Amino acid sequence: MPILGLFEKYYKINYNIAFMVRFPTAEHRGGSIAKPELKVGFDTKEQQRFEAVLSDLLPYLQRGKVALAGGAALRHHLTIRDIPHPNPQFKDLDLLIEDPGVILGRISDRDSGFLISHFHPRKNPNILASFFIKMIHVATKTNVDFFSYAPFSPDYFAEVSFQGQIIQIPSPESLLTIALLDTLKALEAFKKAPCKRLTTIDLLSGVVDWRVAQQVWQGQGLDRTSLSDSISMIETVYLMHPEQFVGKVFGKKPIANCTDCVQTPEFPIASSELVRSILGIGSSAPPH
Repeated sequence: MPILGLFEKYYKINYNIAFMVRFPTAEHRGGSIAKPELKVGFDTKEQQRFEAVLSDLLPYLQRGKVALAGGAALRHHLTIRDIPHPNPQFKDLDLLIEDPGVILGRISDRDSGFLISHFHPRKNPNILASFFIKMIHVATKTNVDFFSYAPFSPDYFAEVSFQGQIIQIPSPESLLTIALLDTLKALEAFKKAPCKRLTTIDLLSGVVDWRVAQQVWQGQGLDRTSLSDSISMIETVYLMHPEQFVGKVFGKKPIANCTDCVQTPEFPIASSELVRSILGIGSSAPPH
């Protein structure tokens, strides 16, 4: 597909990703099927931080009802194919859940190790997800973002193993679809989109099965367009208006002024002063 190398000049990426590698197949061990291990390809320090956040978080989530998304999911699909990711840092953790009830109420206990900094239970028409929750892993000062499954289809999740637990992970085709939809939605609503999405689209384009990807795309009710059409639209915007691709779309918004946040007994929102103190970010609150 023409997307390969599309944004090489902007990101200085020159990876040989024009080959396909199959997913590791499940193996039978002792009569049961062993799932492939989650592999995100960080160096030792970043890997330890990633594992600390995820292992501390999982006890507060209903088993089998969470999916890894975002950069970690992308990294898994790249790592199992021996493809490097251009960013060596673990910045945040993105997860998909069916509804906020998947998060167990005791995560708001003082000794949980997590603080809730945003809870948006209502649909924002300018974004795809029907709800949004942001937490902070206090020990590592890492943001953890929860989004709704939609527009992902559970039919396109695979299963991987992490420290003996099974975690769902979207297929590369699903990740590409959501990256394209998110980018187009952001450009439409805000006239700008995160520049990191260009890298995501470029890398995923080298590992997806394009026939399956088109099926996933059409499964979202997008029969009137194609993946190649959406990629061409994003390419055109980038070439004609590169200033519309920015580091952050929402920037940093003080929690006290977040009109989307709702305080509930299940999701008590930490004070902006406490969040700023933990993250060490001075007078600004954590970004959305």
